[in-house]
Amino acid sequence: MPIRFHNFVILTHFDLELKIEGEQKIKKMVEGTMSLDAVIKEAVDLENIPIEEVFDNLKCTKEGLTSEEVQERLDMFGYNKLEEKKESKILKFLGFMWNPLSWVMEAAALMAIAMAHGGGKRGDYQDFVGIIILLIINSTISFIEENNAGNAAAALMARLAPKAKVLRDGKWSEEDASVLVPGDIVSIKLGDIIPADARLLEESLTVTKHPGEGVYSGSTCKQGEIEAVVIATGVHIFFGKAAHLVENTTHVGHFQQVLTSIGNFCICSIAIGMIIEIIVIYGVHGYGYRNGIDNLLVLLIGGIPIAMPTVLSVTMAIGSHKLSQQGAITKRMTAIEEMAGMDVLCSDKTGTLTLNKLTVDKEMIEVFAKGVGKDLVVLMAARASRMENQDAIDCAIVSMLADPKEARAGIKEVHFLPFNPTDKRTALTYIDGAGNMHRVSKGAPEQILNLAQNKAEIERKVHAMIDKFAERGLRSLGIARQEVPEGSKESAGGPWEFVALLPLFDPPRHDSAETIRRALDLGVSVKMITGDQLAIGKETGRRLGMGTNMYPSSSLLGENKDQLGAVSIDDLIEKADGFAVFSNFAKYTLQIGAQIQCLYNMQDSMFSGAMKDTLELLVDRSNFGCSNFRLDIQDPENIPIEEVFDNLKCTKEGLTSEEVQERLDMFGYNKLEEKKESKILKFLGFMWNPLSWVMEAAALMAIAMAHGGGKRGDYQDFVGIIILLIINSTISFIEENNAGNAAAALMARLAPKAKVLRDGKWSEEDASVLVPGDIVSIKLGDIIPADARLLEGDPLKIDQQGEIEAVVIATGVHIFFGKAAHLVENTTHVGHFQQVLTSIGNFCICSIAIGMIIEIIVIYGVHGYGYRNGIDNLLVLLIGGIPIAMPTVLSVTMAIGSHKLSQQGAITKRMTAIEEMAGMDVLCSDKTGTLTLNKLTVDKEMIEVFAKGVGKDLVVLMAARASRMENQDAIDCAIVSMLADPKEARAGIKEVHFLPFNPTDKRTALTYIDGAGNMHRVSKGAPEQILNLAQNKAEIERKVHAMIDKFAERGLRSLGIARQEVPEGSKESAGGPWEFVALLPLFDPPRHDSAETIRRALDLGVSVKMITGDQLAIGKETGRRLGMGTNMYPSSSLLGENKDQLGAVSIDDLIEKADGFAVFSNFAKYTLQIGAQIQCLYNMQDSMFSGAMKDTLELLVDRSNFGCSNFRLDIQDPV
Repeated sequence: MPIRFHNFVILTHFDLELKIEGEQKIKKMVEGTMSLDAVIKEAVDLENIPIEEVFDNLKCTKEGLTSEEVQERLDMFGYNKLEEKKESKILKFLGFMWNPLSWVMEAAALMAIAMAHGGGKRGDYQDFVGIIILLIINSTISFIEENNAGNAAAALMARLAPKAKVLRDGKWSEEDASVLVPGDIVSIKLGDIIPADARLLEESLTVTKHPGEGVYSGSTCKQGEIEAVVIATGVHIFFGKAAHLVENTTHVGHFQQVLTSIGNFCICSIAIGMIIEIIVIYGVHGYGYRNGIDNLLVLLIGGIPIAMPTVLSVTMAIGSHKLSQQGAITKRMTAIEEMAGMDVLCSDKTGTLTLNKLTVDKEMIEVFAKGVGKDLVVLMAARASRMENQDAIDCAIVSMLADPKEARAGIKEVHFLPFNPTDKRTALTYIDGAGNMHRVSKGAPEQILNLAQNKAEIERKVHAMIDKFAERGLRSLGIARQEVPEGSKESAGGPWEFVALLPLFDPPRHDSAETIRRALDLGVSVKMITGDQLAIGKETGRRLGMGTNMYPSSSLLGENKDQLGAVSIDDLIEKADGFAVFSNFAKYTLQIGAQIQCLYNMQDSMFSGAMKDTLELLVDRSNFGCSNFRLDIQDPENIPIEEVFDNLKCTKEGLTSEEVQERLDMFGYNKLEEKKESKILKFLGFMWNPLSWVMEAAALMAIAMAHGGGKRGDYQDFVGIIILLIINSTISFIEENNAGNAAAALMARLAPKAKVLRDGKWSEEDASVLVPGDIVSIKLGDIIPADARLLEGDPLKIDQQGEIEAVVIATGVHIFFGKAAHLVENTTHVGHFQQVLTSIGNFCICSIAIGMIIEIIVIYGVHGYGYRNGIDNLLVLLIGGIPIAMPTVLSVTMAIGSHKLSQQGAITKRMTAIEEMAGMDVLCSDKTGTLTLNKLTVDKEMIEVFAKGVGKDLVVLMAARASRMENQDAIDCAIVSMLADPKEARAGIKEVHFLPFNPTDKRTALTYIDGAGNMHRVSKGAPEQILNLAQNKAEIERKVHAMIDKFAERGLRSLGIARQEVPEGSKESAGGPWEFVALLPLFDPPRHDSAETIRRALDLGVSVKMITGDQLAIGKETGRRLGMGTNMYPSSSLLGENKDQLGAVSIDDLIEKADGFAVFSNFAKYTLQIGAQIQCLYNMQDSMFSGAMKDTLELLVDRSNFGCSNFRLDIQDPV
């Protein structure tokens, strides 16, 4: 019997192999055996191989490891924990000075000390010192408090570090989970958090995880007890890989957003004011330099709340200190403000508002079995409880006995069934003193009642008592018993008897009522969300003073309308004091919480206890729009199809035009709207980069700060710089705008269509006007236009099989893909070119800033130069220190490139892509449709016939009959075009059933009736699949394979043809034996420009690699024809195979030197993995992917992670 685990949140199936950093050699652990390093390189699938092989490969046994082996493996694999990135304390301290408000203060300080020279006066040192002191005070307070909070949190985490029971040196001991290594034997029991990825060893207790199967670190053991062998630790565990994908994400809190907004507003306001003042006082009134600077300094210092950061830091530091005195750790000081700003507090009940320390009033026990006293009921309940590792219910029951040992006194325990979420009960099988076997069980009353033979007699009374207990805030626990006359723990036993109901009271925390009262007084609404009965929730709410206006979860689904009247769900959630959720607690917790966030502008709501855990687990997997909440909460993907129609208010006859228009107004168009950007802001955006900032600073300095010494500002430099900025922005804006328009026009032409049933007739409409409730037709080759449910069969799976009608259940941003897009809608890809420009700009800014500070100190502080002479020197440094014409030159160059590409029919949506393409070192290309035309031809003379009495013309006719006549793929088109008239394919026969191509069968087939009334079936497809059908496989297999290889050497793919009689006369019947008829050679000619393009790429030093799903010989022949080389390898060489041919060549060298790879299966996977390794070899930047390669990367890159150092292991993929 298996073992069950809880909280398996699996995004995608990652590699569960052991991983090691780098290519270091590992010492042999056992004399005369392979090292672990060698095992890794041979791609051992530790998740799926037999458990005996796991032990062999990990060089361990069921007796565990020795201390010496553990130490060796710790050196190899590292500690079993995710290391946090250590941040420099100096950088952390300086980071508190890096925000918009601090920038303005720093600018004011520099202006006070440096630019205020002139008119016989020195710099304003008082202001300079005052501002610097404020900055240091603010940073010091924030740094000390946050550092202390971090230390406290670290100490807490150290105390809470998980432990593991591990077998070492022949004995069991409890160790920190962080020192586990691959090969350790660990014991896992109910309640344990899995300490590392492992494989189960022995028989377990339930039905979910079987011996030999894998378990993931961080999941929780919910039932059973078992031993397991560790197969991955630390960053190599499943959770570690998922964590690595999001390790660079940063949460910006509400407080930080407000501060940033204030800072940005101050900067913009002051900048506008200073520009106006500079123009007026210098350009119009001709003020002296020093007077103007004094005015600007007043504006600069007076325009910002200069003490605000310090005041806020002190205030939150006091708050943090007070919280620490109450035992609360504030890891991030801004969290105090965010908590103080909430409007709604959502809390679960058990363990948050209550103590989760249950008590039972023995006098209130309700007994249903005759001749049973309450003391015996308590003893039965205690026997059905654990004696160790107890939960709250077990603890409450056993504590009712005078001595806990009474629970097992006088009996012999045979088998204990622990609690699990499915059965919702525990049970003990035991033998009494007389040698008779009994079984007793306790659990959820409904589950216990369902066991009982006397259910019909007592059901009404049981439910009445449950309701009575609930009205007093008491949960119910059912007790049942049975005899087991067979004397075996596996036997079903005699009839169960429902014995009694126990009332369980979970007392509120001593401070819950006061906390809720204070929250309500502060205007915070407190809502209880519980999985308990509604009556229990109401009674708990009454006791705590939080109100009794609570509703069952069914009210959120539009039920209970008689009680609720016309109250909308928004009003219901806003006004309710809580909800009692009887099932699927996690789902409703998230949905109620999400709707509350919608009502309160998605910001000011907080979640406690299990609520918070639920949100953190699920928030990335769901999306709730405020406007469509009702539809999301009904979950149309899983409910019966009849309920889908009821909820969507539609039928199989489709919608009317009026209904469609109403739903378009309600749900919007079925497309993901791109954010529209202001053209003015887009134009100005081209002036917003580090190089432009320096140029803009130079322009302002030339016109404004160069006043003094009897001279006016340097207008020539000012005008010249501004003209350069405008020219650069204009060129970039025009070209990118034109490219965007061209791309938009192309996308409009390619907009998908959908066949939809409206007003009682089928018509073709733009997919963008589909609405929930529409009936659509889907067939082979169609792109699914919206999330839908098939009208027959299971929920819709996107594949290339079948033709069926479906009902649309979600459109636009509410579709599955739309929700995924919503999660990354604010992400921005920064290309290589932009990175280089930014680096140059940052380097210039830093260099010039350092140079100017040094020069200011020297010329003013040391030599005492006059103001104007000093400013002239600084202006020379500022203008001379930047490549001032570079942005314009680059813009012009790329504009010319974009124009040339457009003449060749290429759309450049982003101009910087030209440089990125030009900077590549490797071009990875698939073959079919990229290097070749994907317009197949068949040479009839080369057809190889294996069936006697069959001519080549008949073979062609059979192949044509097994082809589609419409919506044809490249193979169908090539076959049918060989006939004199395509109609010949169906002439003289009656089509009964056509089996379209699908990736599993890899063939098509036609069942038909000929002119004589006999039924036949003909099929074409992958030769291996067709050969497996054939009865004559053994006779012809060798010859077929030889011919396939012969075709491949000439660059030809093979297509198998088979036929059979169907004497039963039914399309469902299996039919007679299949006969392999023939092999057809398929030639896919290269594009006319492929060879020339490859030659030019090679001449430019770009390595071109072909990655194809075809046979190796076909890849080599195509490579030879195109002049790209024949040094190609099968995908198996990437798994450490073919060593006889490859020798000691490493995978890095193999990938770098190869001209291509032939991947026989799982093309998408290997495409991504080979591409990732190439990027590693070329510093993760200079490689490009074409055709299906690019599609594959875009589809998979967010679901996999490839580190350069552990690539060999990633490519092994135990899935």
